[in-house]
Amino acid sequence: MKYITLRNIVALILSWIISTAAFLGLLRVHDYEQAQHNEYVAAWVQQVEQEQITE
Repeated sequence: MKYITLRNIVALILSWIISTAAFLGLLRVHDYEQAQHNEYVAAWVQQVEQEQITE
């Protein structure tokens, strides 16, 4: 049976901090990729609109 020790508590808190930081990092990557996608779509729409105007 494990006993609750200061070492276990510190390890638990440290693992929470690391997993939270990793999750927030993944959210930042997702936000960056979403922003890049939105810029690409906006540029594509603008190009299509310009091609329709010149026709």
